[in-house]
Amino acid sequence: PDQQSRREAEAEALKVFTLYDAPLYAFVLYIIREDKKGILMKFHHLIFDGWSYTLFIDNFWENYQLLQEGHSIKHPDSPGYLAYLDAEQKYRSSHRYERNGTYWKEKFHTLAPKIINSSESMKSRRRNFIMDSTHTLAVKRIIRDNNWTQNTFFTTLFLIFLYKYFHETDLVIGLPTYNRTSGKMKKTIGMFTSSLPLRITIQPELTFSGFLKQVTGEVGMCYMNQKYPYDQLAKDLELRKHNYKNLFDFCCNVFNITIPLSFNDVILETEELHTGNQLYAM
Repeated sequence: PDQQSRREAEAEALKVFTLYDAPLYAFVLYIIREDKKGILMKFHHLIFDGWSYTLFIDNFWENYQLLQEGHSIKHPDSPGYLAYLDAEQKYRSSHRYERNGTYWKEKFHTLAPKIINSSESMKSRRRNFIMDSTHTLAVKRIIRDNNWTQNTFFTTLFLIFLYKYFHETDLVIGLPTYNRTSGKMKKTIGMFTSSLPLRITIQPELTFSGFLKQVTGEVGMCYMNQKYPYDQLAKDLELRKHNYKNLFDFCCNVFNITIPLSFNDVILETEELHTGNQLYAM
């Protein structure tokens, strides 16, 4: 985009939504030149998560092509968000809910040490680092050859960084999860994401592959118990009473999505704009 369009888009991204009696989304069309246009899509996290972005973009381009060909738009075949809320209510009265709660409360029967002072402010800045194609291909090859996943690979790297930087062996980081446990829910746009508190005890004598194996096991246990609500766990553990704002101040979020580079004969450029706010320290 040109300089003026970028400034306008960044200013729009910083605008705060009105939570009541107003839309929690916004679309702005920019006409930069006759042959170059842009669209800013903005959603509040109350109604939209990372998986929703993939669903939305796929549906957007599918309907764009249908309209170009003179057809009517196609509405997504999904049960809707109310079905998810009903399923959550049933879960809260199930034995699985009790079993999941027991796992988390045992995992955090003692709280991990705080390694930074949490701030009440959510004002933040962002730095972007883009790997070149050589390093990207090397990372993909290492992950493939060792039968790892991108999620556990980058989570392991992040934990090693925290250990090296803070010299702390008892670490807790947040792992966002899509929290869609059925095929129908995977087709539904909405706010499903849950945060899993991954607790790891660093063993400095382990090799990288050995540590990654440990992380993989712990992540697997987190996923097995992922439906237990984080806000309920915070109440169970009485975090505020112990002067803890959260169980974790760091979050590692790996998005495994494919961003389209073109559509028919149109070249596409996609960029995520920072809103100036973030819940976690990193």
